[in-house]
Amino acid sequence: NYPLKDGELAAGGAAEQAASGLAAKVLEISQAREGYALVLGLEKGQLVRQLLQQTPLLVLAVDPDQRLIDQLRRELATEGVYDRRFQALVADPAGVDLPPYLANLMTSESEAVAVKLNAGKLYSSLRPYGGVAVMPAAPLEDAEGQFKVHDGLKVARRDGPLPGTDQWTHETANAARDY
Repeated sequence: NYPLKDGELAAGGAAEQAASGLAAKVLEISQAREGYALVLGLEKGQLVRQLLQQTPLLVLAVDPDQRLIDQLRRELATEGVYDRRFQALVADPAGVDLPPYLANLMTSESEAVAVKLNAGKLYSSLRPYGGVAVMPAAPLEDAEGQFKVHDGLKVARRDGPLPGTDQWTHETANAARDY
């Protein structure tokens, strides 16, 4: 492994401004302000940094590049964010098995990675009542047409409850006691 040069991930300028703008756009579309954000596929880690700066979200990044993940971990550990609000997994984002209903927000820095993701797997990992995937490109396997174009990004939203569920409001399910 060859380490990145100090500050390579945190390089300012146009890349940082672009990531800040992308993060703001993703957050505006998703309205995610709490819970878990998954960043599936990194370019330089700038979007991760911006999500951590602009929100209280807990961020999990998944990328196959060990060098990039290690450098991002080191830089965020120095800033005191690693272990509290950020974790990283070295894995292929298209092959990682995510638990159901985990994410309030899913996104990616990489269009090349986004098109390789399985839309059904992504959708199953979105939380009910507002989990949102905001990607730079729609997954190729989007047979059910879950992703729609919104402001130049591809968006899938899980609104409402899970199919087959009901409001549980009383000891015996509801006022009618019909479970």
